[in-house]
Amino acid sequence: MASKNVERLLNVIMTIGSRRRMDRAKLFSVIPDYAEATSEQAAERMFERDKAAILELGLPLVAERDVLDENTVHYRIDASPSTAVLDLTTEEYTVSLAASRAWDDATAGGAARRVRAKSLSLGHDADPDLLRRTPRGAVESLPVLSPLLDAVVTGRSVRFTYRGTHGAPARRHVEPWVVGVHDGHWYVYGHDRDRDAPRVFRASRIESFPAEGPAAKAPRPDDIDLADVLDRMLDSDDRASAPLRAAPYKALALRDRAVAPLEAERLRLPESPRPATRRLVLADVRWVELLEPAAWRAEIAEVLEAVAARHEGVAALDALEAAAPRPAPGSG
Repeated sequence: MASKNVERLLNVIMTIGSRRRMDRAKLFSVIPDYAEATSEQAAERMFERDKAAILELGLPLVAERDVLDENTVHYRIDASPSTAVLDLTTEEYTVSLAASRAWDDATAGGAARRVRAKSLSLGHDADPDLLRRTPRGAVESLPVLSPLLDAVVTGRSVRFTYRGTHGAPARRHVEPWVVGVHDGHWYVYGHDRDRDAPRVFRASRIESFPAEGPAAKAPRPDDIDLADVLDRMLDSDDRASAPLRAAPYKALALRDRAVAPLEAERLRLPESPRPATRRLVLADVRWVELLEPAAWRAEIAEVLEAVAARHEGVAALDALEAAAPRPAPGSG
């Protein structure tokens, strides 16, 4: 999905999600891409694509005929208590603000800033203390997100090179079902054609720009919950409440989980499966040390020793030295 299309889609969602309904004529006058379309038919085609994308993303788009004029249709995002798009608490808006930063350097560019400005105009503001505790670098801005999101909306497959947690990079052919953020990282979940099974991929490990492939074939599950998928992957009968030693004012995500103040040097995570705790500790291992259980501590030590071993010896620079020089900006 081109960045211009993403920007327009976000603009439409924010406009009709602002606790009021709006008819097509009004939408066509306030959304710049519709107003500047070469013809009314072109604007209609854009609007139909955007409606389909909104529904595909799982938002409750509602169309209602005017009681006085059946030829006029009003559109809105259903703002019932369970699905309100903009009925946010300060904490929820702060999290949304942190997540929207991911778009600043990725597909939507200035669209994220305009979305935030529109949220402010509707009365939403962030909690400065909570925002301060949200690491700016925790949500990754990745150019691979645009083709992955496009594949979800259009029902296409994509091909990319992926470096898993073990082994060398490999080509993967995937039909994306959902793209989302979990614990500060972007993931894509979908059907892996080569393995004929559902798989989760962390976006930061995709090492090539995803290329569009043929139409998806596998049926897409209903009501996909990315957090539930990842939690099931990390579930285990080996569970414990793990104590940690932490550097003050560091490892903010772990502190939030442990409900610990910024200056505390001892934390205790709530009871979690062993794989989930290992993943969280390794993500902030520069600042924290797992104290117990002893078997979990030994496992993390083995992982760190393997990482250190990978970095011993002389670096292999042949591929770097053989690469063509990067062209100067504006020379292409």
